[in-house]
Amino acid sequence: MLREVCRSKQKVLVTTFPIIDQEIALQYLGTFNNIGANSRARYGGMLKGLLNHMGMSFDSKFKRPKLLPQRVLHEDVEKLKDTIRNKKSHKKSAFRDLVLIETAIKTGMRRGELANLLVSHIAFEANRIIVMNGKGAKGRTIPMGDNLKFQLLELCSGKKVNEKVFGFKAVSLGMKIKEWGDKAEVPIKAHSLRHYFATNLMERGANIKQVQELLGHESLATTQIYLSLIVDHLEDAIGLLD
Repeated sequence: MLREVCRSKQKVLVTTFPIIDQEIALQYLGTFNNIGANSRARYGGMLKGLLNHMGMSFDSKFKRPKLLPQRVLHEDVEKLKDTIRNKKSHKKSAFRDLVLIETAIKTGMRRGELANLLVSHIAFEANRIIVMNGKGAKGRTIPMGDNLKFQLLELCSGKKVNEKVFGFKAVSLGMKIKEWGDKAEVPIKAHSLRHYFATNLMERGANIKQVQELLGHESLATTQIYLSLIVDHLEDAIGLLD
């Protein structure tokens, strides 16, 4: 809305905006009813912060639904690997993609962490991977077994120390894993492999505090959600007795 203001015989255009109140804010959020609950909660929190900054109260609470992480089957991971091994074109990239999958399921690294992994971040002599600037700008160290170490050594051969190990940006890396998941007809994405890492460790008796540190979770409560998957898995086993 524009209105004219006379000032020293000159006309000055002043822009005015409608008053924002809680009703208008809720109407705005209503335009996002077609998106997921987590996204709506995030938008609502951001809007609440803005209105509070402007001195306006916004009492509505936005709760994120407590969703269990996806349970990834060992058979699906193996099917994913077989699909990569059996690719008919671009055979040279098959090894890189297999090492990418192996790194994800043996370290639990996030998509962005895998994409930003540099050759210099791998301490081959110490059998360690240094995660730099993880979520929340926090780093951590992840031990690696000999099998993964030798695969990464071969993949990094000839690369410069400041070169990316896998050569992908985060989005491209996620799309690549989803593409292989679709071809293998398994519900696997980049974050699915992180879930697989966590549940696999817990099933084999790893301490939940150890899993928390390996995943880089700030809160132990975030890691504890994987316990529900383990319980469900045990219930399935007991069901075989009926």
